[in-house]
Amino acid sequence: MESSKRKTFDIDVEFKERLGLTKQGMTKRMDKWAAEYDSDMAVIAYRNPEVVSQVVGEYFPTNREFVKIVDVASGTGLVGLELNKIGFKQIDAVDPSSGMMKVAKSRNVYDKCYIEDRLDSSNTLKTNTYDCAVVVAGFSMGQLPTNALFELIRIVKPGGFIFINMMESNLVRVEEFKDRLEPLFERFTNNGVWTIVDREIKPPGDLLLIAQVLVSETTLTRLPSLLTFPDVSSN
Repeated sequence: MESSKRKTFDIDVEFKERLGLTKQGMTKRMDKWAAEYDSDMAVIAYRNPEVVSQVVGEYFPTNREFVKIVDVASGTGLVGLELNKIGFKQIDAVDPSSGMMKVAKSRNVYDKCYIEDRLDSSNTLKTNTYDCAVVVAGFSMGQLPTNALFELIRIVKPGGFIFINMMESNLVRVEEFKDRLEPLFERFTNNGVWTIVDREIKPPGDLLLIAQVLVSETTLTRLPSLLTFPDVSSN
């Protein structure tokens, strides 16, 4: 994150610098990063917002201006920008960082912008609101908790889609997700909460999971919350 002190951006360095941060500390870090986030992503040729948006477009080939989308962990709005380019006009943004949200708002591609604390159960988003939820890089070190999946189910209409794009390695190296996120994917499938319609590695090294929501809400038990943001596993 400290781009002015580094010649290049390294995601592994970024992860290590997040170790031990509280929610408040992580939010402050994101606030400070907001001004340089886009340039840091350019350093690593980060194309996930464009790639995932194109896939979203494949699921909504027509009438995109009427599709209601929520961009979760929206950051500086790179995903919203790409969705807007291909005809999606009803997009809301959700992010805990006011600094990131300020940049996102400046793009003029979002209807509503919600500063929410990592999409936990206290969020203000209404049930059955969206046709589609897009989460690009939200399931990352110190960002969304595993239990955010329950809220994604709640706010997306039955029949709608959830697009999750994350570093595949995060499933095992981030303690919040290790032996938690993948099993929850399976629980949702086995209990008729959603059906996974596609799962692939796209872009290289990143998991792209696409699920269709089958219920308004689920009564499945949520996972125990971890008290602090977890370490990156050495495995």
